[in-house]
Amino acid sequence: MMAMMKGGMMGENMGGMSVPEGMSEASKAYMEAMRKMDAPMMTALQAGDPDVAFIRAMIPHHQGAIDMAQAVLANGKDEIVKVWATQIIKAQEAEIAEMEAWLKQHAQ
Repeated sequence: MMAMMKGGMMGENMGGMSVPEGMSEASKAYMEAMRKMDAPMMTALQAGDPDVAFIRAMIPHHQGAIDMAQAVLANGKDEIVKVWATQIIKAQEAEIAEMEAWLKQHAQ
């Protein structure tokens, strides 16, 4: 039973999440992107200023979208999806830069 839990039928463990055996590399990358953004988003939402909380939470959210788009570029097959992923990366990077600039001016 313990052997199964350590990587047998249960698959691997990814930051506290059990990953089913046989999961694609793309799905693993999507899960990792979402796992990485969860804690920073929750921490950011605790800011006293609602505007600052929103912006601080949106930055890791946007980074998660970038990470997922990069995963589909690495693993996906459909050219239209890859075009969208490329557009998402460009747009999200620009928005992150704008939000970081806003935070420098507005957050204490």
